[in-house]
Formats: sequence, C-alpha cells, structure tokens
Amino acid sequence: MFLTLGCSSLSPRPEDMAADLPAEAPTDPALLARAAEIADRALAQADAEDFAAARESVEEALAINPRAARARAALALCYFAIAAEEQPPELGNLNRAEGEFLRAERIDPSDPVVGLHHAWFLAAVGHLNAAVNRLENLLVDNPENLDVLRRLGRIHYDMGHESRAAELLTAVLELDSQDALGHYLLAHCLLRLAPEVERAQRAAEFGRAADEFARYRALVPEDVDGLLGEAHARFQALITETAEAQDAEAERVLELYAEAIDRDPEVVAAWFSQAVVLDHLGRREEARASYGKALALNAEHLPSLLNMAANLTEDDKGDQAEEYLRRALANDGLSRGERQRIEGLLAK
Repeated sequence: MFLTLGCSSLSPRPEDMAADLPAEAPTDPALLARAAEIADRALAQADAEDFAAARESVEEALAINPRAARARAALALCYFAIAAEEQPPELGNLNRAEGEFLRAERIDPSDPVVGLHHAWFLAAVGHLNAAVNRLENLLVDNPENLDVLRRLGRIHYDMGHESRAAELLTAVLELDSQDALGHYLLAHCLLRLAPEVERAQRAAEFGRAADEFARYRALVPEDVDGLLGEAHARFQALITETAEAQDAEAERVLELYAEAIDRDPEVVAAWFSQAVVLDHLGRREEARASYGKALALNAEHLPSLLNMAANLTEDDKGDQAEEYLRRALANDGLSRGERQRIEGLLAK
C-alpha cells in the first residue's frame, strides 16, 4: 500500500496529510481490539528495525481499522527508514513520515506511545525544541508515565536545561527509585546547578549531587564514573565549608579517588583529581606524585602540566616548574588566551 507512495517522486505536505484523515474506524469492539493488537506488533517490529515485517503488520492493521493510531505511527517509522537510506534524508519520505505521525496524533492526541515515537522522530531529524514541546504536551495527560518523564528529562539534560531536567528526573525517581541512569543524570544536573545558588546553600547542593552519585554507585558499583562523580561533588562541597569541616571530609574524598584508581589505574582524571584535592590540602609532594601518574598516562594532559608547574612554584622549585610550562606551551590544543598566560609565566 504505502510502498508505492514511498517510491513516488511527489513530496506531500505533512499538514495536508494530517488534514486528510482516513475512513472511520469500525464499531465492532472485537475488530478494534484485533487492529490494536496488530498495530502494537507493527510498532515493536519497527522499533527492532524489522521494517519488512512492520510494513506487513501495518497493512494488516489498517485494513481492519484505517484509524489505528499506532499503526500510523509504525507506518511513519517505515517511511523514515526509507528516507534515512540517503544522506541527507530524502525529503518525500521524510514528509510522509511526519504526515503519518500528525495523522496518528489527530486520531489519538493523548496516546503516550504515539507521542513518544513522534518525539523520537523529531529529535532524530534535529527538531529538539519540537520534540520537547510534544513531550511536554503529552506529559499534561500522562503526568506519571515513566517513559514520557524519562525521555523528556533526557532531552532537557542533553539540551543543557538542568533545572527542568532535574524536576523531571526527580519525578522519575519518585516513581522508580531503582532507575540508575536517573540517579546519574540527576547528580550531574545538581552538580551543574549548585554554583548558581547562594553560597550558604552551595555545600548542601553539592552534597545532594554527591548523594545521587552514591545512589547510582549502589546500583552500578562497577562504574568508575560514579566514584569520580561522587568524589568531585564532595570535593566541591568541601571547599565551600569551614576549615574544620574540610578536614573532616577531605579523607572521605581521597578514599573515593583511591577506590576509583584501584578499580582502574589507567584513568587520567582519577589521578589528576586526587592531586587537586591533595594540593588543596597543602600536601604538595603527594600531589606531585599524583600529577606525575596522570602525566605518565598522558604526557600532554594540560591541566596536569599547569597544576604541576603551579605546585612546584609554590615550593620554590621554579626551574622544575619551567620545564612543565614549556611542555604545556608545546600543546597544539592551547587557546590564544592560554598560550599568552603560559608565555607570561615563563617571562617572569
């Protein structure tokens, strides 16, 4: 049925397709249920990228009920698969995909399954704002739908909308406290938002981020990124506290970095971050050892080179510091400002 359309050179307008609804649905409940069952099968096949099977199921479902919204959504995915065989995607089938999604939504505007697939399509073709709008509207009718909350939270996170992402991810975790990715993404949101709050509240916000990383680690204990994230969040909380509170928390932060290094000693960020904490505590010789480990793994790691130079300068080892500054200056990835700053340090 639609394969002929897919091969046509005509490019329909999605809005015109949406305005041209198919014949009325049958009234027999048994037929409606049968069409819905086949439509769900078609969507599952399309999701699995078995588009040949999906096309057959779509035709079967629409033959029973031309207004089976999920079959229309599956049909849209099939059109998109045809369009995506070319780069950039072929416009005719891209428009047909959008048109079928619009038809499906006119038929059943509150169906979360149709809405989620349409939002996925919009994001896939680069229309992130449209995907967000579609999901936000869908959330009004489905405020506790985990799939909608997760998808919308992830898109807001990817777009850098940390406040809204944090709201949505919090809602996800209230419904499913075992959602590991939800804890991980929320932790990163809180980590990014913490510097924006009043200084008196900042340590508590960094602490919230650390607690979310800890919950993530409890669910995915083998992931070193969880350790690094918790350690970083706790260090950020630490440096906003009083000296007494810093001393009490510092060892915990160092333990987290030591555990991360023990898990994977090849992670440059773990050695570097450990060194930063040691530097902050005035344990400069230990810090130099950790910077050295980072540079042994990546001799051009610019933060380690610059921090090593600053560390040596603090200990009146200017000649040794100069070596690291010159190594940093040889880094091709320097910005103009960074290059001028290093040249200024060498000129002193």
